[in-house]
Amino acid sequence: ILKAGNVTLNDIDSLAIGQIVASGNLAVTANGSVTSGGSVTTSGDVTITAASTITVSNAMTASGSTVTLDSTGGVVVGGGTITAGIVDLTAATGIGTTTALSLAAASISADSTAGKINLANALATAVTVESLTSKGLSDPSGPLLTFSQSGGGTVTFNNVSSVGSDPGSGWGVITLVNAGGGITIAN
Repeated sequence: ILKAGNVTLNDIDSLAIGQIVASGNLAVTANGSVTSGGSVTTSGDVTITAASTITVSNAMTASGSTVTLDSTGGVVVGGGTITAGIVDLTAATGIGTTTALSLAAASISADSTAGKINLANALATAVTVESLTSKGLSDPSGPLLTFSQSGGGTVTFNNVSSVGSDPGSGWGVITLVNAGGGITIAN
């Protein structure tokens, strides 16, 4: 889809998105899963809401704008890189559960009701992680929350929590890494 202006896609079931280039916002809603198989490039915000899994298989770019992915009943996964000024991720059962979800963003929120969160952000400038929260009620096969920063930018974490995880099993482990800069934990 090549479109001047906004693009809105609604589906009563699952939806597979091909390449989209839009000069406005992109809004996608599905009662099932959403798979972004082609690249997505917008001048505005990207908002995807799905009742099941959201898969980012290719690059998703909203430079200087906001990408919001909300999986109300599943996970947010994929091998594509999300590039935006602000990235807001919400899921029911995990984010980047099999492979780290790749980001290039200055402001990040990632919250899951339960399940593993694994993010890799690459940015040369300062990054703020507004929230990184989940709880582990079953073995996440490694840390419950993982955030890896590269590119040289410092990272400030405002709200990192695995509160509510099963305390006897170590399922609330948090790993924060910055390969080229500092880390500040504000809250």
